[in-house]
Amino acid sequence: CISRFQKYIENGGTKKQKIDDVDIFAYDQFENARHQLLPVRDIDLRRWSLKKACELNLRDFEASHTWLLNFKY
Repeated sequence: CISRFQKYIENGGTKKQKIDDVDIFAYDQFENARHQLLPVRDIDLRRWSLKKACELNLRDFEASHTWLLNFKY
């Protein structure tokens, strides 16, 4: 129990928390682009999410088609 919690802290949070952070970042980027009246394409959402995943050392994250569909809906 405690060792698992300690591991989460050392890794900067759980995988779920990191994926949530990726989603929030991608959504914020989307809102910013739309506020500037810029078009946003699927590739933009994937690029933003991969950038954030890399920053969070979320090595096994893939901005897959399934991730994209879940993000959009």
